[in-house]
Amino acid sequence: MTVKTNTGAFAAPADFGGVIRAVLAAEDWNRLHPNLAFAHSTGRGRRAHGEIRFAYGNSVLAKLCRLLMRLPRPGLPTFTELSITQEGVSEVWLRSFDGLPVSSTQRPTSVGLTERFRFVEFDMAVRVDDGRLFYESTSMSLRLGFLRAPIPKLIAAHVIAVETWEGSGTRINVSVLSANNQLFFSYRGALDWEEWK
Repeated sequence: MTVKTNTGAFAAPADFGGVIRAVLAAEDWNRLHPNLAFAHSTGRGRRAHGEIRFAYGNSVLAKLCRLLMRLPRPGLPTFTELSITQEGVSEVWLRSFDGLPVSSTQRPTSVGLTERFRFVEFDMAVRVDDGRLFYESTSMSLRLGFLRAPIPKLIAAHVIAVETWEGSGTRINVSVLSANNQLFFSYRGALDWEEWK
């Protein structure tokens, strides 16, 4: 069942649970554009699909990063699917870029959220501005079970992301940078959302 939203009305799902809802103060949540509020109100679960395009830096590390992660070719439209499911206070994000799966787990913290990709974990600050969601990493760590080893800021990757809206969906813009602000990779595009039946 596809549920469309617009700036004039927002049909709220029965369950407003979700990591972003837990992270933001009530007044910030209420300032979110309805499309973003819908996408982050987990309820029974959310699915999205659309096209995004990747870009890469020219450094050796950027090329190695793309090779190891098997990321798509630059500039070409990449069919993207995303599903979000809630597990306790956390959310599991499963992305598919032209069939390449990339999963992560997000959980709320006292200062924002933490997102874990296998053995790598980012602490993220989250804020709302003009109805948009802004994310910025504040630290990066290696994680193995309960063991967590912070990576020094001088060598840690830095993540910046923005979510806005487009039509009845959302538009995303994500950049992963080196400590000296050199691009590793970025991707941007639009997603249309639906609630699980």
